[in-house]
Amino acid sequence: VQINTLSASGTGFYIDDNLIVTNEHVVENNATVDVINFYKDQFVGEVIKVDRYRDLALISVSKKGFPVKIYRKSFLKLGSEVEALGHPIGFDYTLSRGIVSSTRKIFPYNASVNLGEVEYIQTDTDINPGNSGGPLFHDNEVVGVNTWKRNRENERDAQSRPVSGINFAISYKELINFLE
Repeated sequence: VQINTLSASGTGFYIDDNLIVTNEHVVENNATVDVINFYKDQFVGEVIKVDRYRDLALISVSKKGFPVKIYRKSFLKLGSEVEALGHPIGFDYTLSRGIVSSTRKIFPYNASVNLGEVEYIQTDTDINPGNSGGPLFHDNEVVGVNTWKRNRENERDAQSRPVSGINFAISYKELINFLE
């Protein structure tokens, strides 16, 4: 689904008939968001849970949807093929493919406090603005929630060299912990 607020837009996906997951940075401080499904039905969702550190949000909606299956194995093999689904820069329902480059625990890139490491799936699958909050699939199961990409060698130095193929999704393990 597409998630829209006055200041942001992104992607979300059903994890239950009436529950949608997205990124916290997509919903920001909004109590409600506008949701548009594949059939162009528009409805309002209520933000019922957020984790700013992990960058996850849970939205309750009255419009039923088709829930995804969440990956539940103990590890994800490097080199596994993955697919990102989302709405990058206004192109609705775009699918991009790549591989799992790494699974790594790091501090969230824009966190102002250190609350511990978060597990991310690093992938070369394109993730652009609008993909945020969308699912990263492996064999039709969600292994991550697409969240950010590295654009420069040193994010704080505008003079550093551009980089490509370094994109991140919040790991399915973090998603499961958030939902429990």
